[in-house]
This record gives sequence, structure tokens and C-alpha cells, in this order.
Amino acid sequence: MTLFTKLTQVSRVVGWDDRFTYIEQSFWNGDDCTSHMLLRSAFISKAGIVPPQTVLCALGQPEVSPPLPDWIADWIAADHKRIWPPAR
Repeated sequence: MTLFTKLTQVSRVVGWDDRFTYIEQSFWNGDDCTSHMLLRSAFISKAGIVPPQTVLCALGQPEVSPPLPDWIADWIAADHKRIWPPAR
């Protein structure tokens, strides 16, 4: 890839749990994937995190998540072991 190479961005909501929505995003140069990421996103209010199911219900969308792929479920499990806050 060089500067100003035109890429195609593909984004999709993979699923959600009781706190977060998981969004997969990739960039493509023709048939070649140049980058890939997983984004964990939360809806918030003054009271804190709003469960994704609450938001989806308000939007008239299905409230049950599709099954998360194993690699995402493994990442979620590993994140529970992460020390928070991180050391300075």
C-alpha cells in the first residue's frame, strides 16, 4: 500500500453481551485485507452503561445477540483477567 491508496472499509456489528457491543472493522485493497480490528463499544447515560438490549428494544431490533465467534469470546474472557487500572 502507498499513500492515498483507495481502500474499501467493511464494518459490522458481530454481537453484544450484557454491557458491550462488538464491532468488527476491516480495510481491503481489492481482495487483500490490509487491516482488521475489533471494537468494543458501550452506550452510556448519566447512570452509567446502558445494556445493549435496552437500546435495541427502543430501536425495535432483535434483543438476542447472535453467537459471538470463539475468538471474540476468548478475548472477552482474557480481558476479565486484565489489571485495571493499568500501572503507571
